[in-house]
Amino acid sequence: MPIAAVFEFGKEAIDAYDRSLELHDELRNQPHRRLHVCFETNKGYMVVDVWDSLEDFEEFGQMLNNVVTEFPFPTELHIRHIHNII
Repeated sequence: MPIAAVFEFGKEAIDAYDRSLELHDELRNQPHRRLHVCFETNKGYMVVDVWDSLEDFEEFGQMLNNVVTEFPFPTELHIRHIHNII
């Protein structure tokens, strides 16, 4: 079942986000991620990733933890099951 991983972080963290994508190709290229979008919110930024399954996201999460250690910034994560994708 596909899931959405929703990350929220403050405006001050956007440089760390951009830099981590520049240095880590594996963040940009994930075969089981259908969509990655980052957009500005009233409080900062939000990233929404759509994954084929929770297991695929959890596997990616192991690698993501290493990157977050290198580029630490506070973020909130919410996992949501997807009902429909068009």
